[in-house]
Amino acid sequence: MSPSIKLIHEQPNVENTILYHAYRASSPARFSSGDDDKFIMYGGSGLCSIISGTLRNFTLDQCSIFVLSSCFIIWSETDGLGFEIPYQSIYLHALDDTGMLYLQIENNRLHESDENTVELRLLPNQEDSSSLSNPLFREMNGGALDIYHAMNTCSAMHPDPDDENEEEEEHSELPLAIPSNWLEKEFIANSGQADDLNDYEIRDGHAGMSVGIGYGPIAGIKRDAGGDELAGSGLPNKRNRTLQ
Repeated sequence: MSPSIKLIHEQPNVENTILYHAYRASSPARFSSGDDDKFIMYGGSGLCSIISGTLRNFTLDQCSIFVLSSCFIIWSETDGLGFEIPYQSIYLHALDDTGMLYLQIENNRLHESDENTVELRLLPNQEDSSSLSNPLFREMNGGALDIYHAMNTCSAMHPDPDDENEEEEEHSELPLAIPSNWLEKEFIANSGQADDLNDYEIRDGHAGMSVGIGYGPIAGIKRDAGGDELAGSGLPNKRNRTLQ
């Protein structure tokens, strides 16, 4: 059973969170074992606009994003609360060529509607990080591409338990409702390893949104409604547990 989405009232801070590069530099011998005492932050944005979609209890369309090894957090500084979202509950994350992140998330406490999923389009703003209140963002305040790659890496740390049924479910799964004008444009190589966040290659393709299925040289990750990740035809399916 996948973990549930939680409403939280404390955001990650320098006391309970360590940045990925700092953790790796200080703990190379146990880099693959994880750290139970602190969150490990792979990416984020201190000022992100919610372009479309709404979240319960959020009064403004501004938020902060934390891409942690354990979960994905959307935080409202104005309201003093946020949502801790397990990666198993993120059915799709994709990168739009306009610089937006497109997310389809399980509607578990996120929205008051009866819809099964919540769709969000988020636009990170890479303004002067020194003006941000959370010190974590003074060193790690990424754009959409940085956050996308961080989500790829962290999502790969949380494979689904029912891998033996994955192939059968792949053939029966209906496609997600991706806007028709967002077509595949580029493929971004990402092995899922923790040390390749800044080591990727972009190849030219068609116009529109970068989106794919599974792990490997893709630009989008999809999970089905049951929490399973589906690998596209011909693409390697890598499941790495670098940190837990």
